[in-house]
Amino acid sequence: MADEYQRLVHLGKATDDLRQSMAATFQGRIGTLLVAADCHLWGACAANGDISQVHDTQQAGDDDLLDVAAAQTLAHGGTVYALPSADMPSARPLAAGMRY
Repeated sequence: MADEYQRLVHLGKATDDLRQSMAATFQGRIGTLLVAADCHLWGACAANGDISQVHDTQQAGDDDLLDVAAAQTLAHGGTVYALPSADMPSARPLAAGMRY
């Protein structure tokens, strides 16, 4: 999976940017999403995927944005893999391969 992600990065079809990835999940543009199973990313996002808040610890009304991204990817027919942080292809807890 990491090799495929790196290939897509070089083609400009992958990102580990949270804001870009979240919007893409709501648009159905993510084919494969890798999330760190041992991490949480607390915050809030709008119905279109725009992130309004990110917190280090859970605050009232927060969702785990990694879970939201995974759910949106699955809802749009994408594939999600939960990996240990050590196996993620980047230092961030989310890596997305774009369909287009």
